[in-house]
Amino acid sequence: MNFFTRLPWVNLIFPETSVTLVRSLYRDDGAMCYEDCGHGGGVNRMTVSRFERIIAATGMRVEFYRNYATCGIPLVTSIPVIRELLISSCICILRPTEHTRSKS
Repeated sequence: MNFFTRLPWVNLIFPETSVTLVRSLYRDDGAMCYEDCGHGGGVNRMTVSRFERIIAATGMRVEFYRNYATCGIPLVTSIPVIRELLISSCICILRPTEHTRSKS
């Protein structure tokens, strides 16, 4: 919702119905919930810990992994509970291992 507010965590401060109602003043795509917003699904409600579990379950080698904190506060990316609220995106590069190559 960065196009109409620079307030971080607007989804935690205001109810979803209020946010989508205000959003409808700027966008006319008919979105009524967070999942409807954006290109191809908007918010996917993925947590950082769930993302890391999925990566670990692939059996692939993590070549590069970086979390990006909201408002550029990198220190919080290592605090387990706080990072779920303050990490806005993750980048991960995976490479297949011999074990994962033999499965396919």
